Amino acid sequence: AASKTLLLRGNLALDTLPNLFEEVGQDYEAVVTYNTIEGATDAAIQQLQNLGPFSGKDWVCLFSPSGVRSLGMLREQVDGFRATKKFSIGTTTSKAIDEVLAEKAEAVAESPTASCL
Repeated sequence: AASKTLLLRGNLALDTLPNLFEEVGQDYEAVVTYNTIEGATDAAIQQLQNLGPFSGKDWVCLFSPSGVRSLGMLREQVDGFRATKKFSIGTTTSKAIDEVLAEKAEAVAESPTASCL
């Protein structure tokens, strides 16, 4: 049997990989294997409140546009969270910071890999 290329992805995934596969003529099957649930549970908010208060010396690492939207909501509920600096994993997340928060990331990874964190 022929080999298969599977793309396991979330419901909010960008089309970057599907577009790349199509550009190079690679057949693939995309399957949504998880759904992103935006917002924080009461327990997560409480955990963040227990870690605070936060200040402009603190950093939040952001890895996706949905994480940026969550940060926007959490800023209203966690003392000092609005003052934290933002580290972005890459250009897509940085663009979300610009659009959602009307701010800029204070730091952006050179490439979206763990070694660049």
